[in-house]
Amino acid sequence: DYVGRFANIIHENLEWLQVNGHPKWNLVDLNYPLKGWQQYDCVQKYLGKKKTLQRRKPAAINPVLDAIKSMM
Repeated sequence: DYVGRFANIIHENLEWLQVNGHPKWNLVDLNYPLKGWQQYDCVQKYLGKKKTLQRRKPAAINPVLDAIKSMM
């Protein structure tokens, strides 16, 4: 359950990470097919259908960190 929730947090906030986080986040493509790898059921449960990613303006808060802290 934690893995699925974590995957969902990253998925929903990838745009924020790409704008505000480390430059390596710009290389992340969550829809890139990896040969021989499958998404775990716990991840599919939380992600459901793949969403189209849209860029957001930089935010003063860090929603990824806040969400992870609330899980712990």
